[in-house]
Amino acid sequence: MNVKIYKNKDFTEIVICTEKLDDHIALVLKSKLVLTASKGEKNIILDARECIECDMAGISAFLVADRLCKN
Repeated sequence: MNVKIYKNKDFTEIVICTEKLDDHIALVLKSKLVLTASKGEKNIILDARECIECDMAGISAFLVADRLCKN
């Protein structure tokens, strides 16, 4: 799996486990973000340490995360 979710007491951490954040991975990431936010979680940490390349779909996923946490 390219995206993993770890729940903590105060936050949820979403880890991107691939070097390239392209449209395929971004789609999975966005769906996990929406699912996490729909459960009421607003404290989300995105860990992109392993990611060295990100296309426009990946950037869009980060913007979705920002918007979901603000609303």
